[in-house]
This record gives sequence, structure tokens and C-alpha cells, in this order.
Amino acid sequence: MERGEIIFLFLYMLLVDYVFNKADKRLKYGKASKGGRNFLGRICVYGRGGGHKHLYRFVDFVRRVNSLGEILRVIRDLTRSAFLGLVLYPNGLMSYIILSSFNLVGDKVYSGLPFENIMVKNIGWAVPLRNIGLFSVINNIELKPVAGSKIVRSAGCSCILIGKNKSSVILKLTSG
Repeated sequence: MERGEIIFLFLYMLLVDYVFNKADKRLKYGKASKGGRNFLGRICVYGRGGGHKHLYRFVDFVRRVNSLGEILRVIRDLTRSAFLGLVLYPNGLMSYIILSSFNLVGDKVYSGLPFENIMVKNIGWAVPLRNIGLFSVINNIELKPVAGSKIVRSAGCSCILIGKNKSSVILKLTSG
């Protein structure tokens, strides 16, 4: 490799590291421990002091970007049981999403309404249930539109789409 190529790669790596650090700082904040104290500041539960400082990461449960994004980083969050993925969209938006068990770094995920009336078979895409084929394994399900995911959203949970009507779907959950 020539000296110019080495300098270019070094600068590119610095830029990527800078972008990751900026995204991390914007998408998380320190979560203060209450230490067993109530709203008046009085100790109500003893033995709750100290502990490790936790950072809370903002997760995009709604995913209404209408764009195809790429997973840049997979993160194990200490405050959740699921893995988080840092997604970069073409418009420059970065957000954390809860990953399915088969998503890796470099995978493409789509968020929003699909661009055509097709049946989606890709894992990790956030699309309406009418565009997902029967007997697909799905997770992070909204009960009402634009309300964010409410069920089947912890680590390792999934359900199967077993029936569809015009206005409703039938899901088989792991509970039965």
C-alpha cells in the first residue's frame, strides 16, 4: 500500500469513530439511581445504595422512517435483555432498534411502509402485518398504529403469523 492510501484509511477510520461517538452521545443519557428514596428524598427501602452507573439508550420502537438502513453496530445493553443495533439511514438519521436474533452487522433493515405491494421475507424489517407472508416468524408487534411495539419485544421472543383477514391477523404466541 502506498503512503497516500494508508493516510486515507487512517482518516476514514477516524471519521467513522467520530460518527459512532457522536451517535452514542446523542442517543443515550445517564440513568440516575433512586437509592431506595421516595419523591421527598427520604429512605424508604434500605440497602439500595451504590451500584454501577447505567446508561439508558433511546430505542426507536415506532420506526416510521420509510427507508432502508444498514446496521452499523450491535450493542449489548445492560438495562435490557435484548441486543440493540445502531442503524444508519440514507438521510443521515441514526437510531437504535431492538434486533431479531438473526440480524448481524452490515444487514439491511427497512422501516416503514414498503415501496411496493410485496410480501416481505427479510428478518428485522418493520412493515405492516398485511405485507408479511403466512407462517413468518415475527417480533416487536404494535397493537395500534404509531403506538410503538408492545408485545413480543424481549430477547429471544417471537411469534408466528398463522392467519390473516382484511382487518385482523392471528398470531401464535409462545404462551399458547
